[in-house]
Amino acid sequence: MITIWNRFEIYAGFDMCRFNQVLDLLAMENIRYKYRTIDQSSGGRGFGQSSRAHYGTTGINLKFSIMYYIYVHRKDADRASALIK
Repeated sequence: MITIWNRFEIYAGFDMCRFNQVLDLLAMENIRYKYRTIDQSSGGRGFGQSSRAHYGTTGINLKFSIMYYIYVHRKDADRASALIK
């Protein structure tokens, strides 16, 4: 788990199904969460141009193109991590 101020990172991965399962488990247990997604295939190559603009999607495994992160409050971290294991 990674601590960022008052929140803990309880999930980081590329699997969208597992991401949704974790969100459902947290919601069923009334644990508040925040999430973030990062598209690995886009990104800064200057003024609004992504690497895809130069190279296309050739050679990119789209299964690993989006990284999912889930965070919970520090007081819920132990319960949430036990729940998702």
